[in-house]
Amino acid sequence: MRTFLFLFILIFSFQSLTKADGIKEVVIEGISIDDSLLDYFSRNEIQAASKSTKDWFVNKKYTVSIFEKNLETYEKLQVVFLTDDTDYKVKAISGLINYPDNIADCYKKSESVYLEIKEILTDLKDMGKYEYDHNDDPESKIVDYALLNENDDEVYIACYDYSENYNGTDHLRIGVRLIEFANFLINDAYN
Repeated sequence: MRTFLFLFILIFSFQSLTKADGIKEVVIEGISIDDSLLDYFSRNEIQAASKSTKDWFVNKKYTVSIFEKNLETYEKLQVVFLTDDTDYKVKAISGLINYPDNIADCYKKSESVYLEIKEILTDLKDMGKYEYDHNDDPESKIVDYALLNENDDEVYIACYDYSENYNGTDHLRIGVRLIEFANFLINDAYN
């Protein structure tokens, strides 16, 4: 019953997708791409939520804020914005649900959520499933489903399976990111 309720909540949280004109209409915890974080959090809350992520990227073009309070569907909310943007416009957003010591259930859940979202967002190109290592933990495994719009902006559903040596919690991540941020991650973030 708990699994059904969880899936229902996740799918219900994507109900606005049926009317979405594009990826910028996808809503996670009430927030969409290009929204200003100032509509949801104070400047102090945004800056405080960025302190633990300040060393994530060598290149400081983007900043990540992690919020863990007052969330309805997810345990954590990761939001990315351009570092010099005083309006804190969202360029990527993802919701996280922890699966400590239970990655098999994460894989099952990610596949079921992917299939449901794929049915709702029929105008997106289905890139299917792929696997890769985490940049900071080469012994880890990330299993990712991706759906792209015509600009290559992405909706993704992923399970992060960290190694025993890494200080991370296995989790399910459902998110949206603009192609500019995806390219930054691949080409510039760690240079």
